[in-house]
Amino acid sequence: MGNDNYYSLIPIEEFKSVLGIDDRDDKLVKFCLATSTLTIESYCKRKLLHKKHFEQIEYTGDLVMPLREYPVTEVLAVSLFDTSEILEPDLYCVIPDCGIDNDIPFDISFSPAVESIVYADAPTPLITVKYVRPLDDYRLLVRFSTGEEKEIDISALLDEPVFKPLKDINVFRKVYIDYGTVVWCDGTIDIAPEYLYDIGSAYLSEKCAS
Repeated sequence: MGNDNYYSLIPIEEFKSVLGIDDRDDKLVKFCLATSTLTIESYCKRKLLHKKHFEQIEYTGDLVMPLREYPVTEVLAVSLFDTSEILEPDLYCVIPDCGIDNDIPFDISFSPAVESIVYADAPTPLITVKYVRPLDDYRLLVRFSTGEEKEIDISALLDEPVFKPLKDINVFRKVYIDYGTVVWCDGTIDIAPEYLYDIGSAYLSEKCAS
């Protein structure tokens, strides 16, 4: 029994009092205390908050989106909120925060292909005609609501019975806009703006062409 060692735990303040140590103003002690406190808090935060977490983030068109919950050690899955469709892992990756030793993600970076999925059910913008001018050889210069200007050759339509009056070049040149598209003969002849947009080609001005 004489060789056995016995230990007793006492508060650090009492231990310092016994030794007559007063280090409350010691800069090194303050630094070590602050550093150890931050380290312990950081460790406890990561361990105590370790849980599965569902986070809803509004997609604004930015392909890099921050995660609000801390800490995040792994992203298990990403799904579209409206459709609950699970995105394939190759469509996104996780970006760890710089300065963090542990590989803790703070941002999700999406592939541009995600935009085609997100906006797949979005309604197609309505195309209308904003400006029209007749050109030679039964062609029209049309400016659409998209801001694009296209040259449209309608000569292939003139054999259709409804368009035969336009073979008269004087009638053809009286084209105007009504209800967002091109019309002739008091509105009895018209062509859908979507069709015009599809068959049109980029307009090259006569000055540029020459």
